[in-house]
Amino acid sequence: MRKFILIFVFTCIFYSCKTYTVTPENLKEQLSSTAGVKKTEINNPMGFGTLSYEANSLKKIRVVNKEGRQESLENSPALEMRVTLKNKKRYHFYFDTVVIKDDTLSGGRSRFIGSLTRKIPFDSIQKIEIQDGGKKFEYQ
Repeated sequence: MRKFILIFVFTCIFYSCKTYTVTPENLKEQLSSTAGVKKTEINNPMGFGTLSYEANSLKKIRVVNKEGRQESLENSPALEMRVTLKNKKRYHFYFDTVVIKDDTLSGGRSRFIGSLTRKIPFDSIQKIEIQDGGKKFEYQ
């Protein structure tokens, strides 16, 4: 049993999702350089039909890995974003739904319930992390 637990822990460590960071100012700059939102369809991993929603039109996002090196991630429906506020609260979004309008960041929290969105005043954001959640969503 102990051997199984050790194997499980090492598997989680070595195969966990890579997490990247982007400063709030850098994210704002990158999103402002796009042409707004577009109607998007993705597969439904539950097996029936497709899901449609409005997504930002950013093709790639420049991020920093944990070694401090810049990388470029292709925007996809599997990318997730975690926002930490100055009061230490954390909120999660699907990255391709995130837009900034009138100094407010807004984004979708669910693929299946499109009305589940959250708006956050941009000046209350302390940290932004992005990772590939490993979900089987793909653009159609």
